[in-house]
Amino acid sequence: MSASALPPEYHAYLLRFWEERGEGGTPAAWRFSLEDPQSGQRHGFADLPTLTAWLEAATERTGAAAIGGGQA
Repeated sequence: MSASALPPEYHAYLLRFWEERGEGGTPAAWRFSLEDPQSGQRHGFADLPTLTAWLEAATERTGAAAIGGGQA
């Protein structure tokens, strides 16, 4: 089967993000997680650049295993 005959890939995630406030005057940090609602697999990210880098890498790969890697 040719690649053009395959249906386009589709992925859905639940995005969560929250602020972790620093102690003693240290700045707050935003944390992020993506959860696959079908498998329950969750990927955690310490900052926005790490999240966006993971998304960019995931969209560059092809196949069902494309989204499987990441940080927990």
